[in-house]
Amino acid sequence: MNEQNNLQLNEPVQSPKNTWVIVISILATALIVGGGVYAWQRSSLKSTEQNLQQQIYMLESQIKLLQQSASQDNNDIPPLTNESPNEIEIVSDLTSLDQTWDLYTNNKYGFSIKVPKKMFHSYGSICEWKTDSYRPKRGIVPVKIFEDENIYISSEYFYELTGETVKNSIHYYSGCDKIINSLSHLKNEKYFQQQSWEFVIKNVSSDIELENFIKERYGSGCKLGSKNASNQAGVFNVSIQGDGKDLEETKCPLNYATVLKFYPAKNRVISWHLGQESIFVVDESYQNVYDQEMVDSFRFK
Repeated sequence: MNEQNNLQLNEPVQSPKNTWVIVISILATALIVGGGVYAWQRSSLKSTEQNLQQQIYMLESQIKLLQQSASQDNNDIPPLTNESPNEIEIVSDLTSLDQTWDLYTNNKYGFSIKVPKKMFHSYGSICEWKTDSYRPKRGIVPVKIFEDENIYISSEYFYELTGETVKNSIHYYSGCDKIINSLSHLKNEKYFQQQSWEFVIKNVSSDIELENFIKERYGSGCKLGSKNASNQAGVFNVSIQGDGKDLEETKCPLNYATVLKFYPAKNRVISWHLGQESIFVVDESYQNVYDQEMVDSFRFK
């Protein structure tokens, strides 16, 4: 009995104070560990958020670049349709007639004209190397229509000599580039290789306005000449009267062929230059051309 009492007396007695110390230690440990975990998670989330923001920024930058590229492309390739809430207006269309011809119809300006599918171009094939320089080479190229405030019929592409050097008044070229044609190229006088027609269309309601158009288009010294019936009823071929001065002094320098058609019923005039020689040639013989058949096929709608 005494031994049992002695054993009980020898066992340590845990005081309330020690118990609270243990509890507080456990809580402190939990807070420290929990705080560490929370801080790690917060840091990880912040890092993830920064990475996501960086990816979003990169994606937005790529989208802007793509939009700018698409916008630039759209400047050279205008849309063929104008959409309204109630209807879709077809601005133009190209219909195949046979193996040689397409029919181009422009609904916006109200006219149609036959266009050859291909043309012989003086810079239509990849340049050839001759001894010490590249030289232009002629070839068959596809015909393409370019639409803007004016309408252009030209080649889909052409070749340009590059790397020019001049020695003893002879021009040498070390390169040859294929140029994909565009509105900007057609409007740039640098590209002298262009073989094209540019159609200029305007609304006019009187002979006075028609003569003003002639002065703006051909020169201030030009005047309205005669109006002769064309092969389309109600449409007139208009001639231009010059000022009678020499080429060095004239303000109406008409040293090239041109077409000027007037449709009074629609108050519309259209003109294009044919140039000093044929533009749309069939082959390398230069004996067969498309130009006159194209002119004869023109119709106002």
